[in-house]
Amino acid sequence: MTVTLPPEKVSKGLKNIIYDGICSQSLFTLAGGPFLVAFALIMGADNAYIGYITAVSFLSQLIQIPTIYLIEKLGRRKLITIIGSLTSRAMWIVIALMPFFSPQNLLLLLGVFSTSSILANVSACSWNSWMRDLVPIETRGVFFAKRFKLSYALSSTLGILAGLFIDNLGGVSLEILKSYSIIFIIGTIFGLMSVFFITRIPEPAMEKSKFSLELLKQPFLDKNFRKLLSTLGFWSFASNLATPFVAVYKLLYPKVSYRYGAPIFPNCFYKEVGTM
Repeated sequence: MTVTLPPEKVSKGLKNIIYDGICSQSLFTLAGGPFLVAFALIMGADNAYIGYITAVSFLSQLIQIPTIYLIEKLGRRKLITIIGSLTSRAMWIVIALMPFFSPQNLLLLLGVFSTSSILANVSACSWNSWMRDLVPIETRGVFFAKRFKLSYALSSTLGILAGLFIDNLGGVSLEILKSYSIIFIIGTIFGLMSVFFITRIPEPAMEKSKFSLELLKQPFLDKNFRKLLSTLGFWSFASNLATPFVAVYKLLYPKVSYRYGAPIFPNCFYKEVGTM
């Protein structure tokens, strides 16, 4: 049994969870998605490389299995979340600075991004367990819906502003690449602000249990959980198989780079497309 917290501590914690959600979603919007794809393309990435980055995002989730052992061993979910979040988001500083010291090092980009993804999933595993014990079950759905709504309100606005910033910036390829550094740094600032709010969220004490294969198999004994897992698996596979390459297609097909006076993307990415 977990130890319950006083209502006033829970209330304060819920407010900071909202603030964390707003800041963390802003990070994910500015330091990922189409911005990361465009950044990699400018550095010289091909379609296979975009596939590698996409695969890393999901393969890194396997780290959550050994993280379960770490959580059960230490019982310090808040500490694990803070360390994982802080280090994974700090990795984006390295990515943001790459145009200044290594503008074509795709191997370094993949390595840093992979490390960031692994650390983020360590944090996510402990975060989910922590929130399960902290947020009251009777209001959990409404609460996270509110968090989701507020988070996307700001992050969507930031995404549009960042897109306008890139779209209206002139210059040669390297200068355009450096403009993404500004966006990534702003996103990192939001990410670090998120960690600050996480430090202000209380953590209910956790009852430790012995890690075993039986512990891992227990959720799969639930028929409804297996159905949910299958549905999410198919949905995730279908949507994430296409989404990164939709961004590539939209960025490359219109050849928008020529309006800047010099190609943003390497010429090898441009292919003539017949009339449709």
